[in-house]
Amino acid sequence: MRNNTLVNLLCNLYYRFTSNFYSRIEEISCSKYLQILYCVLVTDILFLLQEWYKSPILLKESIQNINYLCPPYFVDCNIAYIFTNSAPGYSYKLLIAFVASFIFFSIFFFLKQNYKLATLLLLIPVIFKFIILYFLNYDTVLNYNYLTLLLAIVFIFAKDKLFAMKVIVTFMYFSSAFIKIYPSYLAGGFFDTLNGGLPLLPESLSSLSLNSLYASFIVLLLVLGPAFLWSKNKLYRSISFFTMLIFHLYSIVFVGFRFPFVCIMLLYIFYLSEHQSFELKKIYNNKLLSVLLVIMFSLQAFPYLIYGDHRLTAEGEKYGYYIFNTNKQCIINTTIIYKDGTKKELNASSTNPIQRCDPYRDWFILNKRCGSDQNIKNIKLQYYVSLNGSNYYEVVNTNDICKLKYSIFKHNEWIKDDVIDQSITVYKNTL
Repeated sequence: MRNNTLVNLLCNLYYRFTSNFYSRIEEISCSKYLQILYCVLVTDILFLLQEWYKSPILLKESIQNINYLCPPYFVDCNIAYIFTNSAPGYSYKLLIAFVASFIFFSIFFFLKQNYKLATLLLLIPVIFKFIILYFLNYDTVLNYNYLTLLLAIVFIFAKDKLFAMKVIVTFMYFSSAFIKIYPSYLAGGFFDTLNGGLPLLPESLSSLSLNSLYASFIVLLLVLGPAFLWSKNKLYRSISFFTMLIFHLYSIVFVGFRFPFVCIMLLYIFYLSEHQSFELKKIYNNKLLSVLLVIMFSLQAFPYLIYGDHRLTAEGEKYGYYIFNTNKQCIINTTIIYKDGTKKELNASSTNPIQRCDPYRDWFILNKRCGSDQNIKNIKLQYYVSLNGSNYYEVVNTNDICKLKYSIFKHNEWIKDDVIDQSITVYKNTL
């Protein structure tokens, strides 16, 4: 009797899920803007697969030279690194082709207007992307991968998909503005520490006051831009849209093509689709959207719950929208001391203004190196970070990084944010 009850319960749950799923797919057939969103998501996944094809991940060879990065909550993710990119198997290339085949079949059925099957096929590469991002390759956790993953979940599962998409995009812009509200950023420090100042402008026009004006303009645009896109006033919406369009086109100089492409296409959908009012009640009644917003808010707020200046320590930043908020410079001095008394020094520094200096990366790689080489006695690490052209901070100074543990949920005492080293010269970064 109990078995029959359980079976009936599972059947009812399955029926409700499939019924809701298929009914929500009908939205896609009725909206050309959701169909455009499908094209954006598919294109973005193909971009990502192309990146992973050119710079392979999950390779067996990566374990030998420790050319991989696992998330702090799954430091042994290399158990999935079982593929090879060479003959005779070419298993990694086959993996990428296998995932891509679902996309191409999805496109086929999408063009045949079989939106149910097209959406179900798209679910496979979305799941693959989720597993890689959150479990198998920490290097792939970038702002645009995070954003398009959320939008894919909305597109596949949410009700009132167009409204949900607009809310997610709005929150993304607000989050991007919030993390820039620091005196050093608003004073133009990010752009002032670029060699030559603002790109595409004559160096004679570059000044701290102009850089400060542009930085303040960005923060206001990221707040007011999406807010005005919700307005009933067509003039406000048009001014907002074209201003944000120009901003993203200009930002290609800083962040490359892919992220601006995604943002511009989302702005097209936001601006050209039928006007919708921003209503908290609609958000509350959309359970999946509410859950996603809670997750986004929690991940965005997480660094502020950890003691210390996360801009220096990078603790908790990985899954929020922390792009383009500080012009960082890093100096990393590593000394490997072997049991026979010999030493090997490795020195590195960053020159890219959007470089994400993260001590976790070095902790992970050096700990893996300690575990794989029994001849190593200890590894010294000195890690320095400068923000927006300020003095360098000695963030890490330890005689043996291999004896230290890394916690993702609280501040790591061996990562500092209050030790200034004025002896190191700060140079301007170059794009």
